[in-house]
Amino acid sequence: MATKTALTDREVKAAIASGKSGWLNQNMGAGEGSLSLRYWPTGATWYYSYNVRGKTRRIVIKPDSGTAQLLTLAQARAKALELIKERRDAPGGDLLLHQKMQTEAALRSKAAHEAEERARSLRTVEKLLNNYLDNMRARGKISTGSVANEFNNLLRDYPALADRDAASVTPLEWVGILRRYGKTDGHTDKMRKLRSYLRSAYSTALRADLDPLQDASAGMMLTTNPIDGIPAGTSRARDRNLSEQEFRALWARLRADSHPLSLALQALILLGGQRYTQLIRATVRDYQDGELTLYDPKGRRATPRKHVLPVQGMAKGLLDEFANRSALLGTDLLFTITGAGPALLDSASRYITDLSKAMVERGEATDTFRLSDIRRSLETIMSGKLRISKDDRAQLMSHGVSGVQDKHYDKSAHMDAKAEALAKLERWLVQDTAIVVPLRAGGAG
Repeated sequence: MATKTALTDREVKAAIASGKSGWLNQNMGAGEGSLSLRYWPTGATWYYSYNVRGKTRRIVIKPDSGTAQLLTLAQARAKALELIKERRDAPGGDLLLHQKMQTEAALRSKAAHEAEERARSLRTVEKLLNNYLDNMRARGKISTGSVANEFNNLLRDYPALADRDAASVTPLEWVGILRRYGKTDGHTDKMRKLRSYLRSAYSTALRADLDPLQDASAGMMLTTNPIDGIPAGTSRARDRNLSEQEFRALWARLRADSHPLSLALQALILLGGQRYTQLIRATVRDYQDGELTLYDPKGRRATPRKHVLPVQGMAKGLLDEFANRSALLGTDLLFTITGAGPALLDSASRYITDLSKAMVERGEATDTFRLSDIRRSLETIMSGKLRISKDDRAQLMSHGVSGVQDKHYDKSAHMDAKAEALAKLERWLVQDTAIVVPLRAGGAG
């Protein structure tokens, strides 16, 4: 295959029109390779050719993107000169190998980037929170639903947070979020709870990352817990106690409302002021033979402690109604609104907050109150007005019972005492509840 010093347009056109097959070559300079045209009856292709280690390498000289027309001699020569410049920088003068290595490197880089993006999608804040909830479920933590609700509210308020890399959210960013809940919205308790849940979520992920038995590819790539340095704040004990008259007004309003939340709160009161979060976890199976079994997970006990309550009088009517309603909704949950889940704490808290504001406006309460104030007020009433002993209140309200007491007390005797205490409470509640007198002048009648 002969190589000419320079090709001409006439030679190129004649070769393509000949209907034959062959090669035309133009030397591009000493050691610089050659411009080659391969032609055959149905077409032609330009190449840049060079020798390396005794072998001929050829690189196709393609038309610009978007055109299928064969390059002119001048265009092909210009592109060959560009390839010659590239070849001078190629290791060993092997441009084809260099291009191949660059292509492979680009593919590896793209694959690594895509893998990193996939991994990043598994390290988002939303994934961190969901992993923690899965961990709670695996450990049988009955507070999982409440924690999930807090996380859902967080991502609803801050939707852009969901797809953030969990490791990239700084302590200052978390402080800004928590500060909004603690100060702007006035929910200091919510702020403290959310901080605690977030700290636990990060801690759980960190432990998994450092566990040599865990698959490293599934880790969150965390090195620190951004919540650790954020102060929990001081939890001030509330001392709001509803007076007897305020409590009667509250009871009258609850009795006048047939909403499932109101019915659940009535049951909570009739059962001696149980913790709302424990009450709403109850299932239909937990209510049998005139008894309701709740489960107390407080403390570090591995298995929640059973807390059995006698169900009688008005409470029995309410729980029977809830059980029938659950059957119609096709759910095992005893206290539910739609059947899809329990009557959430946030919903009950808002209900009581709104109700207390209405009571203040009507002169039925001197100040607003919260859901947690109902339990405290009930204990005060049972202690002072109803003269129920401290031990019986402790057994009824599931607090102040040590492990030794819990194992050795006479269960039947305490069930009798609980039943008697609840009967006293119900009699007090229904006494003159129809009469609600405003507590201050100016209250609407």
